[in-house]
Amino acid sequence: MAVRLKGWPWVAVLVLGCNILPKRGDAPVIPPEQQYLEAPDQVLPSATVGTPYGATLEVDGGDAPYTWRLKDVRGLPEGLDLREDGVLQGTPVHAGTFEFAVIASDASGRTKRTVISLTVVLDPQVLRCGDIAEGRFDRSVMTASGPDLSDLDNVAWLAVELPEDQTERIDLVFHNDAAAVLYVELPAEPLGSWEIDTDYVTRSLNPALAPVIPLDASTTPSLTGYLTQPTVPLLLAPQAAGRWKVEVVCSDGPIFKQLPQYPTELGQPLQIDYEVYGDNDNVRIWTEDPLPEWMDWDESTGIVSGIAEEPGAWEFTIIAERPDGRRREERSIIGVYEVTEIGCGATQPIHVTENYFEGEFIGYYDPRAYNVFHLPLDRTDISGIRLRVSGSDGHYLGLADPDPDWLKFYGGAQRIYVDMLDAVLDLGPETYPATRHYEAAKEMYFSAGSVGDDLEGLRMTVTCDTTPLPDMAALPVIQPLIEVEHPLQAIGGSPPYSWTAEGLPPGLSMRSDGAIVGATGATGTHSVKLHVEDRYRQSGDATYPLFVGTTAACGRAIPLACNESVDGHFTHNYAQDGNGDGSTEIFCIVDDREHTYGVEVYSDDGELRVDVADPGVTRGEMFDPGNATYVSYVGKDALEAVPLDPFSWPDLDDYAGQRIFVSVRAFDPGSWTVHLDCSPALTGR
Repeated sequence: MAVRLKGWPWVAVLVLGCNILPKRGDAPVIPPEQQYLEAPDQVLPSATVGTPYGATLEVDGGDAPYTWRLKDVRGLPEGLDLREDGVLQGTPVHAGTFEFAVIASDASGRTKRTVISLTVVLDPQVLRCGDIAEGRFDRSVMTASGPDLSDLDNVAWLAVELPEDQTERIDLVFHNDAAAVLYVELPAEPLGSWEIDTDYVTRSLNPALAPVIPLDASTTPSLTGYLTQPTVPLLLAPQAAGRWKVEVVCSDGPIFKQLPQYPTELGQPLQIDYEVYGDNDNVRIWTEDPLPEWMDWDESTGIVSGIAEEPGAWEFTIIAERPDGRRREERSIIGVYEVTEIGCGATQPIHVTENYFEGEFIGYYDPRAYNVFHLPLDRTDISGIRLRVSGSDGHYLGLADPDPDWLKFYGGAQRIYVDMLDAVLDLGPETYPATRHYEAAKEMYFSAGSVGDDLEGLRMTVTCDTTPLPDMAALPVIQPLIEVEHPLQAIGGSPPYSWTAEGLPPGLSMRSDGAIVGATGATGTHSVKLHVEDRYRQSGDATYPLFVGTTAACGRAIPLACNESVDGHFTHNYAQDGNGDGSTEIFCIVDDREHTYGVEVYSDDGELRVDVADPGVTRGEMFDPGNATYVSYVGKDALEAVPLDPFSWPDLDDYAGQRIFVSVRAFDPGSWTVHLDCSPALTGR
């Protein structure tokens, strides 16, 4: 047969000889088992953590002998290996359901990919009420990223069986030779999970304290959360070699919602409710210990009321009993603290009878271990305040928030514990909180005590500075070639103030009323010295960096503008690499005084923490103690929004026109996205 191809000057001839191609019925018959290599996806018999395991993978067809290899080691349970002959063997150490791909090959070179599924179960040591478990650890399993759970000889997987009676509390009573950590798995999490950061609550076990870990309606996690599962899973991980022992003690008495009670200020109404979980009807709540007559105790409700008539602390045993006789006794404390007035330039004795961290109830629960002071700030000439506690071999100083309400005894703003040296706390325009925060409240509360052995001779001293100073932590950022008028505020001394400045870039000047005015194109960082003089010619100086342009202000931090998003991936825990590039990113927002902000942080497959640097703190300083506020935790596959506005803490007004550093750090590896949402400020900023 000849075929002419159009457009070409030659003829191609295709000759088909007779019977060259075989007829359909003449094809050789190849047995299926020889023609194809068959290795179907397989579900293997379950394995158990810590138990030797062996299973042979299946293959059909092809030409023997067969060989096997892993396509990817990811997904293979830790502790198991695949031999070339298709035997999966070893001792698994990680519970869970695993899938991994393997490649089967025959003698003729045929290959087949197949997926293997294997469930590894945990068979913990089950404990019941009254049981005791004990053992010995040869070494610590703790690493920078958490416990090494592959070391099965040095971790203990336990599970406490939930009793079917009316048990309301399970106490885990430990007697250990060395320090350890107990991980209590949260309800409904996979048994034997290795997700330590998300699936467990951590409890430190100090052998010197004979620790008792309770599980009841008041604890986290709550005992009632396990009602849909048979056990409470536990993981015990040592921090050093030594023996361990735990006893399970169950009890059925009512559980109090709160036992140590916050102290009450002298002269204020006392109202304490010793409520129990569950049905409170017909529960009798009382004490057999003596208490002051001004405390009115209602046994039918457990409410203690009255007017706090005397300072002190009363420790006692409180008893709750249900009508069926189920009863519980616990220890509690009721404290009353007196507020001592103190003024600028004054020194007052501190009268305590206990160390702040000693006794049955420690810290602010027991007013016998500290005094509370009140500093009136109705004066307007104060720019700085120094608080000093001295006279002992160890000191405690706690500064309450600017508006503490009833928490005057609590160092919510700052807490200092110092051995041997004096405890000193300075407040000024550049600290956070700053003097201006307390000046607005017109008062300040703080508490002081001893953390040493010497309780005699303790003293509280207050020193006030009236030097007029710029009232800010940093200068506002100047954008290049934009006309500005930035009025600055002063604090201390007596207004009106007169201002001068040295070091301003060309085009900018300082008005005598304290406003920076003009425009400049001199981008970069400029050192500016401000001089403030009050009406009586008392003066003070302060030097600040002045940033012209966002690039200069943000430096090595990532600038984040309104509606911008940044993606990234962390590979390390921030504690492992010291806040390095593998775990930490710092963002920079330059406040424009026209918006409020929301920093939205999304975590894909890791866990993150978000911190905001205090005003005036540099990028390099923000991880120093006390220089930033931990504002948010972001879990896996979660989104958290961090507000920056006049009602947030930190307060956006404290950053007026300044740069704001926001750090995102990894607890574990994973991808993330940061987005800046901006809203017009409701009021002029």
